[in-house]
Amino acid sequence: MFAQPAFGQQLRALRRSRGLTQAELAGTGISTAYLSRLESGGRPPTARAVDYLAGRLGVSPSVFGQGSPGTLSAIIAMISSGGRFEAAASLRQALHESGAEDAALRWHGYWLLAELQEKEGLAADRRDTLKLLVAVSDETDSPELRLRARHQLATCHRSLGDILSAYPVAMEAYAIATENILNVVDTARAFMALIAVQSELGRLPEARQLADELERLVVDGEGAADGTPASGDAPAAVQAQVLWTSATVLTRQGESELASRRLDQAMERLAGSDDLVLWLRLRLAAASLYLQMETDSVDRVLRLLGEVEPAVRLAGLRQYAQEFDLLQGIAAFRHGDLATAQESCLRLDAVGQSLDFRDTVRLGLLKNQLLIAEGDRELAVANLRDLAVKAQRSAHVDLAAEIWRYLAEAGAAR
Repeated sequence: MFAQPAFGQQLRALRRSRGLTQAELAGTGISTAYLSRLESGGRPPTARAVDYLAGRLGVSPSVFGQGSPGTLSAIIAMISSGGRFEAAASLRQALHESGAEDAALRWHGYWLLAELQEKEGLAADRRDTLKLLVAVSDETDSPELRLRARHQLATCHRSLGDILSAYPVAMEAYAIATENILNVVDTARAFMALIAVQSELGRLPEARQLADELERLVVDGEGAADGTPASGDAPAAVQAQVLWTSATVLTRQGESELASRRLDQAMERLAGSDDLVLWLRLRLAAASLYLQMETDSVDRVLRLLGEVEPAVRLAGLRQYAQEFDLLQGIAAFRHGDLATAQESCLRLDAVGQSLDFRDTVRLGLLKNQLLIAEGDRELAVANLRDLAVKAQRSAHVDLAAEIWRYLAEAGAAR
């Protein structure tokens, strides 16, 4: 029933979708070496191993059963093992026809579909898929699956600029994390989702309190104020993301020195060989935060961008390449290099943007700053007022404040 290599491929896909290392999944019940051989297809699984691993993953052992080529389980196995031809369409159809399939299997299907949609830049479709993922997660007995679905949906709402929809979803994820004993990765996800939303809404004292608790839990290894147990030795990647989250809140509170210290600590904890994409994201985020600080950090930003440029090209991820171009343009404008700033804007316009809402607004700000520099003040000021109102209506308090502040400065300079 549990034939290799299909069993190993599906086991690996389930583990990765939950953000677990082999050691974390193996726990104390089996050895990491044995789990590695199972995933590679080198060992057939015993019934005891299947039951144990299914329990650790929060799924039914039947998830690992073989299916015909058109069934949901077979399509999930195909996609998880590298098959991508018409994958999204096939998976969407299988999910539509899945009926009373195991809820954990359908959860896995929606998770994979959302991943495919993210890679294709289909943000609105991904949001709709994640809403279905949340609904299916509530059919399972797994708080981890319920939390992960909500974390992804809250993050997607934020990227689309819908902070007011993100807030209740992030609150639900946080409630799940505090009401259950979960692993440190899931707990940190829930905290960070809520901190990000609170920060966007301008609720900085609440965000700071949660960020401090999360640091104590993950970085310092202490218990949180709400009774959440300490993490022990949290993975370096999680510690880096927690420090990055704290730096974001501190930056918006105007505490640039503390924020810089957190960013330095975050970047020290993670090598590019550990996780190239996270290493890249962290440095792009650091560059973005330095540009938002009250202190003049443009030279530091330019050095960071020079450091990550080879990785941006190597990774081949459109979203990060566009974020790099935006940051390069903003830094160049601040440095007085209007030609390079203009080139960055033209590159972004030429390829079609896949930036999130926040970066789309920042690009609009940059373009209109360039218009003012070129002497077209009247059009730029009108555009910026519209942009500030757009940011305000979407509850991006700090972003709206940044635009109004620039408008005030531009008016005073007349």
